[in-house]
Amino acid sequence: VEFGNVTVNASASKYVVLENTGRVKYDFVWSRSKNETVRMEPSHGSVQPGQQLRCRLTFSPSSECRLKAMPLTCTIAGSRTYRCILTGRGSLADLNFSFTQHDFGCCFVSSAAKPMKKTTTLRITNREMSKNVTLDCLFERRPHLQVQFNPVILKPQESVDVPIMFSPS
Repeated sequence: VEFGNVTVNASASKYVVLENTGRVKYDFVWSRSKNETVRMEPSHGSVQPGQQLRCRLTFSPSSECRLKAMPLTCTIAGSRTYRCILTGRGSLADLNFSFTQHDFGCCFVSSAAKPMKKTTTLRITNREMSKNVTLDCLFERRPHLQVQFNPVILKPQESVDVPIMFSPS
């Protein structure tokens, strides 16, 4: 089962259908993955005669990683074993930041009622060719530094401008 390239903090799913063409109900159990980025739901259960059950296999990388020939086994009726080999890669989104550090330069602090503000704009561009990228800013506002950013979904090759204000007091 090939997941391909999956962006960190996103997920990709594939489905495996278990079908019972016999006359007797059977139980199944998927082996537990030691890799926390892979999940099979349901992980166990029964399939009635003449019925099908769709199992969802999900790969959700939380950091850069690689699934390299990872085995996943389904045991049916306690004796028959079916093995799948999983491959895939968790990778960071291809984003471009117009800068990664910024010096606001000299800023005079005055005792006047109106504090001095310096502003710059950070441009973030999604360089993915075919994938949308969801962005959020985890920075918490400080008395002297503010980032104006709302969560956004960037389409391929789309950009967002992020104003950053420095106001020492």
